[in-house]
Amino acid sequence: MAQAIVQGAAVVVSDGSRCYTLGSSAFVIEGATPDHHVLGCNRVPGPVEEGDSHRCELAGLYAIVNTVNCLCCIHAVASGSITIACDNTSVLKPTAVAFLPHPGQKNLDLMQALWRSLQKSPVTWKPVHVYGHQDCKVKDFHRRLASLNCQMDALAKQHWAYLFKRLPSLASPHLGIAV
Repeated sequence: MAQAIVQGAAVVVSDGSRCYTLGSSAFVIEGATPDHHVLGCNRVPGPVEEGDSHRCELAGLYAIVNTVNCLCCIHAVASGSITIACDNTSVLKPTAVAFLPHPGQKNLDLMQALWRSLQKSPVTWKPVHVYGHQDCKVKDFHRRLASLNCQMDALAKQHWAYLFKRLPSLASPHLGIAV
């Protein structure tokens, strides 16, 4: 994975799932081929409002960036690049060099946390928008990324179902997010 990051061959994809006020996300970090990858799932910290898929997508990208930053630290990666794909264009905005979080933005806590983690990252993030739910379509130019997005969508839904069966309440925890 570290070698793929240094060579600019790594790709990362995430997707989120939410129903009621419970959100989850799933992500994958892959090297040049699917042979080497890292998979992860998380529960989205609250508040998650009904219909707020944006927060779930942000939580997935935040998990990706922090995981990559840890990999870079462990393996002494000082530079490299990663293609970061998501089916929500507004979630990719913090990857822009000139982006600054604005106090009026939706989900400011997660947006700031993601932005800060990107600022600390030793790698260059190359955002790519992929269309969601491309499992039945073949028109997307980014076939590998679209396929991974479909897989992360399914994994996020599985994780949501897992959480739904085991949690005493659907309310998402109101936790502070470290930046």
